[in-house]
Amino acid sequence: MSRVHATHRLLGLACAATTLVVGQVPPAHAADYSILSESTVIGRNYGLPGVGPGVPKTPVGEVDVLIETAWYFKNMELLGLDTINGETLYGVLVPMRFLYRQSSGLQIEIGAVLGQDFGDSDRLSTTDPLFRLSYEPTDDVFIIAGTILPTHWIHDAILDDTWKLRGPVEQGFQLRVDRRRFKTDTWINWRVKESQWDPEEFEIASSNQLRFFDEGLWLDLQAMWSHVGGQITLSERLENNLSYNAGASWGVDSIEAMGLLSGFRIGGHLLYTRVDGRNLDTETGHGWEVTGALDFDLPFDILGRIDASYFSGNDVRTFRGDSLYWLDNYTQFGGVLVFKPLTGIQIETGIAGQHTDSELNFSYWVNITWGGAFKTGLKPRLAAPSA
Repeated sequence: MSRVHATHRLLGLACAATTLVVGQVPPAHAADYSILSESTVIGRNYGLPGVGPGVPKTPVGEVDVLIETAWYFKNMELLGLDTINGETLYGVLVPMRFLYRQSSGLQIEIGAVLGQDFGDSDRLSTTDPLFRLSYEPTDDVFIIAGTILPTHWIHDAILDDTWKLRGPVEQGFQLRVDRRRFKTDTWINWRVKESQWDPEEFEIASSNQLRFFDEGLWLDLQAMWSHVGGQITLSERLENNLSYNAGASWGVDSIEAMGLLSGFRIGGHLLYTRVDGRNLDTETGHGWEVTGALDFDLPFDILGRIDASYFSGNDVRTFRGDSLYWLDNYTQFGGVLVFKPLTGIQIETGIAGQHTDSELNFSYWVNITWGGAFKTGLKPRLAAPSA
């Protein structure tokens, strides 16, 4: 990440802390999120995803070159709201790395993440190193160190989906479990190293889900602690933000003999937040949300989804979450289509309407991802025999 982008990011967090005192809301990120599931760059997923649909795993003992690309366009038209501004995100992220699969449960990735915010033509916007060690000690349990996966499935009020488009890459440790009845994504993301002038910034978060009754009932428990501070820095900033979400949903993911309708899910969430720190008044907030979604299997292997939600809250405050949840209430409705025309390619397009404070606004987005694996012919001697 460039020094200019780092400075802008710190100034942005400082502004967020100031708004907590005066009761205003920082610029909003869209309350919608990508539903792509086969990417390490964008969307949401469980376990250890590949680089794209249909792309085979690297064989044990071999080294492949993996290239992913994610083109994104997200236009958030938020007008008529005094304390919230819209935004347009338009660019590309390209993680390129060597992957060495030492055994069936251990792989190492070394490379870099390149990114370009379109319109910023004089330099790359993101040039971050990528080092990821992934270990699967038992089936569907993954321990990840180094560059962790940013495709967290956590409530937007706690962690806004657009952070992964803004950079830098997330670095730390991660535990992912993708079992039939239990799923978790728990991580530590060290955002800024402490220095004489800069306080440290990190987050510790955990998103957990239990599934019962043939995976019809989902129970969610999520939490995040976002911290800014330090011991040796000369900065006066000291901020803590705790966010919790407890929820439940009921649905069916595979419906037979219902035509194009393939699934549905309805649910509800309870949110609680707490903010404290130096020169900040301790403030707690709470809210609730109800959601509903219908999934469709359309011709040509197209996935369709229609969803809606209603949120009502009081003083919900999160540094890393979607600031639309800072409002007392809002309603959202929208739809999305996902195409997978060729191996490694996903195309997503969607629209969402947000109604609040007697204003109706819309957000639009298009995401295109492509991933591929290329053989190098390298077979390091340390490779374990295939299981």
